[in-house]
Amino acid sequence: MLVSFTGAQSSGKTTLLRYFLDEHQWGSVDEVTRRIRRVGFEINDDGSNYNDTQLAIFADHIQNLFAYSGKEMNNILDRCLVDGYIYTRYFRTQGKVNEFIDKMFGYALGRYIVQYDCIFYTNPYDVPLINDGERSMSTSFRNEIIKLYEELIIDKYPNVYVLEGSVESRYNRMIEIIEDVKTR
Repeated sequence: MLVSFTGAQSSGKTTLLRYFLDEHQWGSVDEVTRRIRRVGFEINDDGSNYNDTQLAIFADHIQNLFAYSGKEMNNILDRCLVDGYIYTRYFRTQGKVNEFIDKMFGYALGRYIVQYDCIFYTNPYDVPLINDGERSMSTSFRNEIIKLYEELIIDKYPNVYVLEGSVESRYNRMIEIIEDVKTR
């Protein structure tokens, strides 16, 4: 089974991932964006051109998808192709990503989203924007990302599920959904 989290910055994805892994022996993959930043790519909304950044993120998401989907072992990803699509779309509207990169993510999302058994969107309205030293602290940037998720992802794909409330309630709902998907 391949499961992933998706959502705006500071919406509880990593917290929920850690909570889940404390209870389950699944393979896990950390989010790609922070790793990309640590090797020199610009992330968030503070750079001027993100074509190379988004290409690197795309490559990692595609590699993760093919490396971990359809395997005997259960795997969980901190973020997935959906995140790359949403952030690329945002950067396209800002003139920071060219049309090719935007279309590439759109094509890949349409073709490969079905390979994720469950994608959990963590409701950002339940979690305050907290500075971790790497994420953008711009509320306008976060709000634009949330708006894109709501317009382009939520209620558009049958394998995308919204998690809200406390960490425990999100976790419990997540387990219910995973068990339901396993029995289909």
